[in-house]
Amino acid sequence: MKFSYLFVLLQLTFLLSCSGGSRNNPHEPESRDLRKIADPSETRKFVQSCAANVTLGWETSAGNKYWTDGYYGGTSVPMQLKGNGDSVTLATALTLHYPEADSPTKEGLRKRLDETKPCLVEFFSKHGITLELTFYNENETGAPSESSTQINLRLYGERPITLNMRNWAFGSDGAIDRPGYTCTLIVHEFSHLLGLSDEYADEKVPNRFIGEDDSLMKTLSTDPAQVKFYPRHIKTLFKPMCP
Repeated sequence: MKFSYLFVLLQLTFLLSCSGGSRNNPHEPESRDLRKIADPSETRKFVQSCAANVTLGWETSAGNKYWTDGYYGGTSVPMQLKGNGDSVTLATALTLHYPEADSPTKEGLRKRLDETKPCLVEFFSKHGITLELTFYNENETGAPSESSTQINLRLYGERPITLNMRNWAFGSDGAIDRPGYTCTLIVHEFSHLLGLSDEYADEKVPNRFIGEDDSLMKTLSTDPAQVKFYPRHIKTLFKPMCP
């Protein structure tokens, strides 16, 4: 009897030690060392080298197709790229929809997005990229008409929501409502709209490239200071400018 109890205890200990392995849900918050800050200096230098390839004031329209091994659908958001000597300006606009939301909820969601936007801009800025991102409400004058620019803003927690590049959510559910986490999540999903692919493990995409732990496209459930773009991401974003 004593032996059986000890055996079961050892089994439970082994199973618990294994439970901290791979994370199936990339949106699930994870525990990380907040002292470990991602260093974007290498990527910033690469952005500068891309900007040096064009004359000052050079400008072009662009759009990258996001596609992952044929499993997930693609999209392409129109954007403007401009060389500023030692930096690059990326300008684009998105139209916001509010599925099944009443007026107070719409106003609250828009307020939360506007509060998150400076963090989004700062993330690009630390890589030497000036982000000019304009949000329009649906039917607002000047709103882009392309379907690829349409974003659904939802209230998290009322019903199960699939968070992706088309569906952004704010709410009161634990980590989803944590400002830093929300910023990283939105930068990640916004980057899909610009053409970047996921880099975390997914059994549906067995041949996917797996990024570094501090790659924005691998780890999106953490503080934005702990993730960054890599030069490969910049080559995709700025194809007309980068070697």
